[in-house]
This record gives sequence, C-alpha cells and structure tokens, in this order.
Amino acid sequence: MNYWFISAGSFLLICLLIHMIAGDKNYRMLNPKKNDQDNNKTFGFWLMGRGTFQMVSVDLLLTSVCIFLMGINVIPYNFHLALFISLLYAGYLLFWLLTLYVSKAKPTNYIEQGQWVIFLISFILIILGL
Repeated sequence: MNYWFISAGSFLLICLLIHMIAGDKNYRMLNPKKNDQDNNKTFGFWLMGRGTFQMVSVDLLLTSVCIFLMGINVIPYNFHLALFISLLYAGYLLFWLLTLYVSKAKPTNYIEQGQWVIFLISFILIILGL
C-alpha cells in the first residue's frame, strides 16, 4: 500500500467531482447564446472552450484512477508511469501560473484562479509516493 498514492488519487477524484458539477455549471452560465443569438463566432469559441474544459475531466479521471489503483496495488507499482503523471501535474502547474503571468493577472487573480494549488498538491503527493 502506498498511502501517498491513495491520498493523491482520492484528492484528484474529489477534484474531478467538483470540476464536473460546479465547474460545468459555472461554464454553462457563460454561454453567449443566452445573451446574443446572432454571434455564432463567439458561440464557437465558447464550445471549443467547453470541450477543452471537459478534456480536463478525462485527465483527472484517468490519472486519479491510475494513481489510486497503484496505491492499493491493483496495478503494480510503476515508477515511470507515476513519474510521468507527476510531471503532467507539474506541467499543468507551470503552464497555469505562466498563463496568469502572461495575462497580467493581479495578485487576487492568483487566489481566485487557484487551480494551480490543486496541481501543486497532486504533484507533491505523487512525488512523495515515488
């Protein structure tokens, strides 16, 4: 049993549920068709963003299940797979913070857009389990 992996997998599964329920609800509120029936280009960008938003659901699901199953020894421990998943979250962390920086986000935006904290916690838990 690898309690670090079990913790990381459980944490990510909880994040997935929050992402799918609360996040999708918030994203649906941004639907430009509610406000502007004539702007198909804006709606197209919104659809692309929503599709990308749901791709994150797949990442969270697959990585959380994989790490959790490695933690309870259903999947044999694989250093390279666990390292890959940890580096995936390190990349998410880096690019999220970089996006905030390049977008000239204010300090309060770093708190409001706190998904980077999820990526940091996930990265640390998985690294500790290696």
